[in-house]
Amino acid sequence: QMVAAWSALTLPTVAVVSNWTIGAGACLAFACDFRIAAPLTRISFPEVDRGMHLSWGILPRLISECGAPLTRRLTMLGDPVAVEEFPPDVFTVTAAADETALDIARQLAAKPASALSAIKGALAEETAASA
Repeated sequence: QMVAAWSALTLPTVAVVSNWTIGAGACLAFACDFRIAAPLTRISFPEVDRGMHLSWGILPRLISECGAPLTRRLTMLGDPVAVEEFPPDVFTVTAAADETALDIARQLAAKPASALSAIKGALAEETAASA
């Protein structure tokens, strides 16, 4: 429900990840519209090793943004994956992650909220339709 709630927010969201981002924390990062990562960050979904699967509703988004092969590697093997190994534009990788996220947030705050909300809604519809 939390991933769905974050994804359904009408205004854009920005996540900053660093070091190890694991399980639920990684799910919440993928629920956001923009993801900024510090270099050497690793994303991991170790649920499979505990006999669980990702029940956070994040699989469609992972597949859409990362592709099925990387999603299988993350979720079925539980491999930690460096952010640099993700497809381009899944993460903005920078040593100045906090500052970059703040810059993006400021840019978004300067835009008309109604336009951002409409664009985000249209993107969600198109993503759902292609899934």
